Amino acid sequence: MHLEVLATAWHAINTKSMFTAYYNPNLGRAPQVIIPYDQYMESLKNNYSIGMRFRMRFEGEEAPEQR
Repeated sequence: MHLEVLATAWHAINTKSMFTAYYNPNLGRAPQVIIPYDQYMESLKNNYSIGMRFRMRFEGEEAPEQR
């Protein structure tokens, strides 16, 4: 997050005024994904090696895998 956005928000909170923050997730850094802590800890149990193939399931994918 940019410091000017935080500074604007902080000033607005202190003066009890409104502010607007524009967010475009397509700009800047690589996308970030938030996963549950338990799911992350479970993934550490797998032993991944270079070149290994795997599939990621996304939320809402309930249909069986098709080929």
